[in-house]
Amino acid sequence: MSHPEYPSVIPLLPLRNGVLFPGTVITVPVGRARSIAMIEAVGQDAIVGIAVQRDARMVDPELADLQPVGTYARVRQIRRTGERNYQVVLEGLGRFSLKTILHGKPYWTAEVEQLADENTDPTEAKLLAGALGSRMREKLQEIAPDMSSSFGQWIELLGRGDDSGLLADRVAAALSLDTDKEVQVLLTRDVSERLRLVSRLLDEAITLAELKHKIDSEVRRGLHSNQREVLLRQQLRAIQKELGEEPKSDDLQALRERLDSAGLPEEARKVADRELARLEAMNNAHAEFGVIRTYLEWIADLPWNKRASGTLEIDAIAKKLDADHFGLEEVKKRILEHMAVLKVSGNTRATLLCLAGPPGSARPRWASRSPTPPAVRSCGSPSAACATRRRSAATGAPTSARCPADSCTP
Repeated sequence: MSHPEYPSVIPLLPLRNGVLFPGTVITVPVGRARSIAMIEAVGQDAIVGIAVQRDARMVDPELADLQPVGTYARVRQIRRTGERNYQVVLEGLGRFSLKTILHGKPYWTAEVEQLADENTDPTEAKLLAGALGSRMREKLQEIAPDMSSSFGQWIELLGRGDDSGLLADRVAAALSLDTDKEVQVLLTRDVSERLRLVSRLLDEAITLAELKHKIDSEVRRGLHSNQREVLLRQQLRAIQKELGEEPKSDDLQALRERLDSAGLPEEARKVADRELARLEAMNNAHAEFGVIRTYLEWIADLPWNKRASGTLEIDAIAKKLDADHFGLEEVKKRILEHMAVLKVSGNTRATLLCLAGPPGSARPRWASRSPTPPAVRSCGSPSAACATRRRSAATGAPTSARCPADSCTP
């Protein structure tokens, strides 16, 4: 396919980022003094050269700072966007090889050599172009959603198929590749090789688009779930406010933090979470609110990760009993006997003591103040099973009694 001849000496516009491919149109901002001078000098419909900088930070690039292949372009439109800024619409026409940077003008000028595509196997190139065009038509909206407004125009361009090299360039432009990959396509003159390269880049873009869509869907579902929870909680607070109920979020949050730091085992944690959820959904005035709250506070206060020393000091226990309780010598003696047996036998599953007596005889206080609470329990039942009571001659208080094996539980 024949191409028009373009001049060998042309004004040059270096681009910091991006590539202009033949057969495509782009808009570029112009702000450097030498680039502005060129735009003001050439005007609309002029033929200029577009080169790509190797380093975008370079302000005044020379020949070694530019890629060896550039693009002929026609200036389609010039728009002033500021006092010293322009936007220029450029149409890519063909490739050239950059030979020399010429000096002597206020803008860049270059000596170039026009490059034609190398098509050693037209049949293979046609087949590759057909496959690429078909795949691109299927996936264009998915991988380039920003081009949806011109989708019909792109399908028409891809469907012509009269120039396989031009098709590869247009597909590469549609993929929004990074500059390095676009430069690879620009530097590839062989049409079949260029089509294969663009096909690989298309496959990568499709994979990335599918992965992005999957991640976006997962994030969107998570956001919807969180937004729903936030909305429901806001509505709950509004309802509580209308009912004149005090918000309990801060109070329950403190309780939740206590439970989190208590080091609960798995089963206890499940129970605590279940009861805390009930508490959060319950009215403060509900009869069970205080019961559940006390239960959870009791769970939080238990020493789940703490263990008492296994050493039993009989003398220390006797002193503690005398300090806390006046009289009751038989009760104290029975407790000390029990502790002595535990110390000698080393059996942690010893027989439990049942302190039996009528209401008001301080049984719970004995149990709570016992030096070894796990070994002594208070039986609150006044049943016949715990009716074996001996009373102290000094105080008349009930002494300890062995509880029948099947009648009292700890």
